[in-house]
Amino acid sequence: MADIHWITYVGSVTGVLALLISFFNHMKVSRLGCQDTRIELRHSLTDVHTKYGGLQEKLLRALKSRQQTASALGLLNSGMLEKFQTDFEIDQQTVRQLLLQIPLRDKNFKNHNYLELEDELIAVHTLHRQLQAIDEKYSTSLKEDKESSDMLHRAALETARV
Repeated sequence: MADIHWITYVGSVTGVLALLISFFNHMKVSRLGCQDTRIELRHSLTDVHTKYGGLQEKLLRALKSRQQTASALGLLNSGMLEKFQTDFEIDQQTVRQLLLQIPLRDKNFKNHNYLELEDELIAVHTLHRQLQAIDEKYSTSLKEDKESSDMLHRAALETARV
């Protein structure tokens, strides 16, 4: 019977040690999860700042290009150009607001817990998607203007040959 009590004590001590080891492992894994999320957040922030830091200049280039193309096509005071300018003003204001919402690259997220980091990451991804949509819209506009300009240039060359 004495052996049974001895085994009970060893089992109890082993159980407590296993509980402590599990707790410390859980804490370590949680810290690593936070660190991974923090790294992904910093990467996303750098990506957004790099890709969209010059978006306002791109919008201005697209407006100037559209005005020049419309002028060359004889559509300077057309409804199409007015709509483009209205959309441009709205998009320019939207871009300003979105860029102000993006946290600075060097912001310290060290004291944030996992849920706060996750919320920040989701917010940055949402801003990224919104800025990307505007960027693609004006990239397409610049491409269309380039195609129209090339078409006009080819037509002018053909006319000059005749």
